[in-house]
Amino acid sequence: MPYIAYLPNSRVTLLDLDEVAEVLNVSRKTAYRYCKSGKLPSNSVSGQVMVSEETLLAFLHGAKPQKSATRTGRYAARGQRLEPPEFVEFPPDDLDGVRRIEGY
Repeated sequence: MPYIAYLPNSRVTLLDLDEVAEVLNVSRKTAYRYCKSGKLPSNSVSGQVMVSEETLLAFLHGAKPQKSATRTGRYAARGQRLEPPEFVEFPPDDLDGVRRIEGY
């Protein structure tokens, strides 16, 4: 049974792996491999792999998954130069008070 997710101004029908496998006429394991490899874009909802009906139809018609415009993951920042943060030093107003707190 398809799941229907209501989002602001839209309604999305989500299919689980059994339904995806049935539509594609493949085994559940093969459908899972398509999702895991990224050939078939999917989402995990409460630990269950789900595919939107729109995505599945596009996959059936030969559409290739689009790569994200932004890099994500472990190596996303590779090659980028990071600037160290600026630290502003504040002169202490009362050093005697600091020493008293630290027990000196």
